[in-house]
Amino acid sequence: MPDTQELIRTALQSLTGFFHDCCTAADEHKRKTAPLLAYWLRDYVRFLRKEGEARIYKRFQRGDIVKVHLGYRVGSEEGGLHYAVVVSSTDSVKSPTLPYTPLHSL
Repeated sequence: MPDTQELIRTALQSLTGFFHDCCTAADEHKRKTAPLLAYWLRDYVRFLRKEGEARIYKRFQRGDIVKVHLGYRVGSEEGGLHYAVVVSSTDSVKSPTLPYTPLHSL
């Protein structure tokens, strides 16, 4: 198996090359990819750092409006920050998951 430092170096080189290609592309869709990927990477690292922290979760009521992060959009899926409505009527402060339905802007 490759050395961890070698894997990191290779991944960073690949990422740097991808950002450069996106920023210099003639295609506008590809140019928009670089800032979206940077946004996703920043948030993903923040999530990973918080993952090990002990948490007490807030209890939500059915019908509460919450702000959710849906991650990076792939294809036609929703992504990024959105408001959502809580649909669970049995939320627990010990549960790290919450059933919700996203609100869509028209």
